[in-house]
Amino acid sequence: MLTDVYPAREDPIQGVTGELIANAAKDFGHKHVHYVPDKTALPAFLASIVQKGDMVITMGAGDIWKFGEEFIKKVNEGGS
Repeated sequence: MLTDVYPAREDPIQGVTGELIANAAKDFGHKHVHYVPDKTALPAFLASIVQKGDMVITMGAGDIWKFGEEFIKKVNEGGS
């Protein structure tokens, strides 16, 4: 699952987006790659695809961890 790419202390690389990276991964044969442009939609999207026994890892700079926390809250409230 990828969302948009945000620079951290560096200038953005023109043309490099989360969608570009997701499509490249798919082109290399990764079948379960999803691009979610709006990071606020991540918790609900995760809840719709994660199955019992799956491991979810959030990785990135900035506030992306908050959406992992929102997903955990959603699951703990029975929202998955």
